[in-house]
Amino acid sequence: MDSESVDMWRPTTPLISLRAADDRLFLASDDQLMAVTEHSKQIEWQFSVSGTQLMHAPVSNGESVFVGTDNGTLYALDIRTGREVWTFEADHAIYGAPAVQGDDLFVGSHDGRVYALDARDGRERWRYDADGGISATPTVAADTIYVGGDSHEVATLRRRSGFEEWRYDARGPVDVGPVVVDDVLYVGTHPGTLHVLDRGTGTSLAARSLGRSPCRGMVREGETLVVSAGDTAFGFDVSTRRFDVAWQAQFGAEVGVPTATDGVVYCVTYDGAVTEIDVSSGRLNWKFDTERPVYARPSVAGETLYVGSEEGYLYTVPIGGGADETSVYVPEGHDGAGSGPKQIGETPASSGSSETEVFTPGADTGQETRYCSACGAAVDPGDSYCSSCGEKL
Repeated sequence: MDSESVDMWRPTTPLISLRAADDRLFLASDDQLMAVTEHSKQIEWQFSVSGTQLMHAPVSNGESVFVGTDNGTLYALDIRTGREVWTFEADHAIYGAPAVQGDDLFVGSHDGRVYALDARDGRERWRYDADGGISATPTVAADTIYVGGDSHEVATLRRRSGFEEWRYDARGPVDVGPVVVDDVLYVGTHPGTLHVLDRGTGTSLAARSLGRSPCRGMVREGETLVVSAGDTAFGFDVSTRRFDVAWQAQFGAEVGVPTATDGVVYCVTYDGAVTEIDVSSGRLNWKFDTERPVYARPSVAGETLYVGSEEGYLYTVPIGGGADETSVYVPEGHDGAGSGPKQIGETPASSGSSETEVFTPGADTGQETRYCSACGAAVDPGDSYCSSCGEKL
């Protein structure tokens, strides 16, 4: 990016979420959504939801942008103008992003329902009543919808009718959308277990511990499923049927939702570190520290990685480059910025850190970690019963 294009940037503050889509970058603060063109860096439009708060990054189907709020309103905005096309009112907050495919939109609400809407006009097609609030984004795969919620159950619904095909008890709230890999469904829970299910029947194939930390996010890249939980990112090899951890990357702070592309995964921590990890081996490629809180999931557009901080700073890193090429942009009013945002230079990178450790399981301990077959919690080698669920080992 050259300095001329930088002058056109006006990031909002704080950046609670960002999403790159359709040659645009969408930046969201508490109650403001902004669309910026990816190439010219022109501000196209801004939309305000005064009196409420945006709860997730917006999603798009190429025609409209969809975003929900904490008062239960789902907005559909024209992607070119930001004009409100329609709204839909749920009975409680919409914490998770909708799933959109063409003219089909599926969204869960904390009112305990999954809604199927026509993305063109917001008309409700069907609704499914769960037993508890829903915070996760529904997962759409072919003719099936997978959704988890506070009821501890994962429900499998028919796409056209909302008819329930099967349920699975995950033994804890499911805050993250399940991931489908071929005939397998991966479900991460708040208590810190990754459940591996047969996609067609809901039968449990395996359960793996995530260190008793809440699952924050999952992303598949190639033959690896990356799961973030607590201060650790776990890499699972999905090409085998063993469903074992291939590698772990440990950080000195909570890890947010990972983003993956072209054989690498990007992880941000809540204290502001950004890392690039080789997705097949878990090797740390580079790391830099923004020194500012980062809660929003990174987003990739073309050849650029975007990272937004809670204080409104925007970082860009070229894909395939390194953190030494990171550009930092300051919104108006920060650090003596004048009439607009300015580039404040490059952030030094390191290829490693004393606070980041990447390793393969068992490499240092010389013994294999045991897991409870019932709940997936890690157990001590000498235990006869699981300390988490009481099941006999």
